Amino acid sequence: MMLPSPIRTLVLAVLLAIAGTATATESPVAMVRDVMREGLAEIAAQREAIGRDPAIARGLIERYLLPHTDSRRMGRLVAGAHWRNGTDSERRRFTRAFTNYLIHSYAAGISEYVDRIAEFARNGRIDYRRLDDDHRRTSIRATLQPDGGPAINVDLYLHHLDDRWQVYDVRAVGVSLLLAYRESLRPRFDASGMSGVSAYLEQRIDASRSAGHTARNE
Repeated sequence: MMLPSPIRTLVLAVLLAIAGTATATESPVAMVRDVMREGLAEIAAQREAIGRDPAIARGLIERYLLPHTDSRRMGRLVAGAHWRNGTDSERRRFTRAFTNYLIHSYAAGISEYVDRIAEFARNGRIDYRRLDDDHRRTSIRATLQPDGGPAINVDLYLHHLDDRWQVYDVRAVGVSLLLAYRESLRPRFDASGMSGVSAYLEQRIDASRSAGHTARNE
């Protein structure tokens, strides 16, 4: 299973930052730019607490990201052909399991790399460019320029749903976050289907919770 890297964790911080409300009349680029500052600033402000307890990062994800992300579309993209063959119950279970897995794994990544994210919030720069002009679906390139480091292009894919822009995929240095997960999970999909993958992700979440509980009590 793919583990969070500093780049992927910074991408998640980007997602946290852009996951604010944006109505149909707002420019997606302006929304990304304005809310980015707020999201990164909050991570930096809570740096010490997040470093001690990934549960705080999970709370930030659930507060800022989850309500404004199209989890069902993300689940469908990851499951691929297995989504078409699944029942409604299997689709709901997988969407929930995959979303919860992302929350737990990237909360741990944010906690581990929070100093680097806070450093970027203080000294980094982000340039924004809209890659297309469709009123229902769009992509925005955020070029992250760390202080003294190489630039990182992050392409954010959004579509307009329920009177707001919602994120459904992110590409960092040309690699789709969701397609990377689909390739990682493909052998399990082929071996045990959507229900088997859901059970696997649920087990990973339970193991993560148990490990976190043990670590906090040591």
